[in-house]
Order: sequence, then structure tokens, then C-alpha cells
Amino acid sequence: MALFSGTDILGVTPEQIGTPTGMLGIPEFGTNFVRGMVDETHPTTFAGVTSAIWFVPRNRRLVR
Repeated sequence: MALFSGTDILGVTPEQIGTPTGMLGIPEFGTNFVRGMVDETHPTTFAGVTSAIWFVPRNRRLVR
């Protein structure tokens, strides 16, 4: 879950990778839209992460 709340676990700063979380390289979480949704909802469990992106239309998640 640390990837969804910051970049410390990766040993980099948000400025180095251009995003406040470490989920940039995870498929389905690489779009600005999904990353923004997770950044806004601040999920603390994996269930929270999946429910946050569940409502994103499938075709929207595939557009990168």
C-alpha cells in the first residue's frame, strides 16, 4: 500500500518521478486520470484502491 501513498518505498522523491505516489509504473494506474483519482481519495486499503478505480470506464483506463 505504500506505493499508493508516497514515494518513500521506492527511495525517490516525488520531484524525481513527477508524481506524489509510486504507482506510475503499475498497469492501469499509469494514467493521469486514475492517478489523480487515487490522489484525491487517499485510499488506505487495497479494497479502497480498487473501489476508487472501479467506476472509471474501461476505455478511459486504456487511454494513455
